[in-house]
Amino acid sequence: MLGVMKKVAYTGIGLAFLAGMRAGKITSELAELGKISEREGEELLREFRRLSEIVEKEAKERINSGMKDAMERLQLGRREEITRLEQQIAELRAEIEHMREAGEQNEC
Repeated sequence: MLGVMKKVAYTGIGLAFLAGMRAGKITSELAELGKISEREGEELLREFRRLSEIVEKEAKERINSGMKDAMERLQLGRREEITRLEQQIAELRAEIEHMREAGEQNEC
């Protein structure tokens, strides 16, 4: 499960990276075509990078939070299972002890 979550995280970060590269290329092409000035292109690219960093930070926080939640849920499941098994062991030990005592009484 954690492997899948890591793949999703890496995919999201990769997509953000590719989007940033594409935005830089588009900005350069617009500047070359004269659609925007070189200064406007630089400002646009800076703004996009700033927004990309914010989105990347938020994505990482969400991914980390999701992974933490998943790990906690898995641990709770394991803890519940361990508790159940400990109870079963205690019951079996008590039953074995009871059978031993009954066997000792029958020998007398």
